[in-house]
Amino acid sequence: MSAKTAATRRDEVPTSKLYIIVGESTAHQWVVKDNRATLGAVFRDADVALRFAHRQARALGCGVVVVRAGAVNLDCLD
Repeated sequence: MSAKTAATRRDEVPTSKLYIIVGESTAHQWVVKDNRATLGAVFRDADVALRFAHRQARALGCGVVVVRAGAVNLDCLD
């Protein structure tokens, strides 16, 4: 699964209160985090990041948003 095939377009953000964001950081690593800042992880490979994000989303009952433009960083690493 690639970032493009698993992507929800940025303008199609899930309407649920909780969602998981996946994107590439300024350091060219793949970041997975939720919009409430309770979940965060960094990966070298996009496929591994997407698998983790989808697994967490299933467990939490929420959606996944893949950011294609702009950098996604963990707040604690900025």
